[in-house]
Amino acid sequence: MFLLDACTGAAIMTNGWFLVATAGALAVMAVLAVIYAIAPLAGRNELRPWARIKIFDVLFSIVLIFIFFFIITELNSINYVNLFGSSLVPTTCSSSLTSASAPGTLSCSHVLPAVAMCDLNQFNGYAGKFNILAYLIQFFLSLSSGLNIEGDIGTWGAFSAKISISISSFQNFLFLSILFWFYILSRVLLLLLSVSTLLLSLTLTIGLLARIFPVTRTFGGAMIAFGMGIGIILPLMVSLTYGYLDIGLQNTFSNISTQTLINTIYSFFLYALIPIASTIALTQEAISLIINLIVFSGLVIVGLGFVSIFDLVIVDVFIRDFSQAVGERLDLLSILMSVA
Repeated sequence: MFLLDACTGAAIMTNGWFLVATAGALAVMAVLAVIYAIAPLAGRNELRPWARIKIFDVLFSIVLIFIFFFIITELNSINYVNLFGSSLVPTTCSSSLTSASAPGTLSCSHVLPAVAMCDLNQFNGYAGKFNILAYLIQFFLSLSSGLNIEGDIGTWGAFSAKISISISSFQNFLFLSILFWFYILSRVLLLLLSVSTLLLSLTLTIGLLARIFPVTRTFGGAMIAFGMGIGIILPLMVSLTYGYLDIGLQNTFSNISTQTLINTIYSFFLYALIPIASTIALTQEAISLIINLIVFSGLVIVGLGFVSIFDLVIVDVFIRDFSQAVGERLDLLSILMSVA
């Protein structure tokens, strides 16, 4: 569903906004031409220089419309699955984006927001698996007063290494509650991505038309900056950051054996029923599983608690600096907080 929305928005962005903005600029030019023609008849010759300047402003706006149309068309013509490759596009997204097709002649693999939305949706799926894992760990540890885990890491000739970890019982995981709010933030990012192409088309149309008039010129520049930040910079940042995390999570999750996970949880469950501190001897396979689970959890925690904020801050800095340079200053984080 999110792929269809992204592709539909891309089709509207490529065709609709360009036609609306061009038609609006031509309509303003027609009004100015009429004013220029009838000004001498009304005895207002001083309006002719003003109308001439405004016509040149409209022509400059039309040039900007064509420039933005060319840039966006070129961005949509790039095959981002091939551009990012297997190092930034997970297998699931690569297959689904390549096989899906958009209305008209566009392909979903040619739409940057579609790649970003698939990456973020894939990460949210891994985050859901992490929530289940964290709940099971909390449940089993709450059944016992303490656990002592011992495992044989390996033997090299006459040398051998073992690992021993003591784990106390946890009644409450505070960081799970904190991560829940960051999980909501990732959903907000997904919502922004789902409307990014439509916001880009809408804000570019309003911004380019508003730049024609001196009174609304700064407002038009702010709209252009906001649209480029949400429609281009945000999908690019999400596809780069979460794509990299998805590849790591995909490789780590593929190394987790389901049978070993069941056996390890079963062992924890048996010893957790004993009310005294217990000792669990783990095999090398179980130790490898625990290491992979730690890496998997770490990637999810980094993605929820750091990457989402990092992406929003980068987009906010771009919008603030660009909007201040071409118009009124906008603050994306302040807008999101006021909406929340």
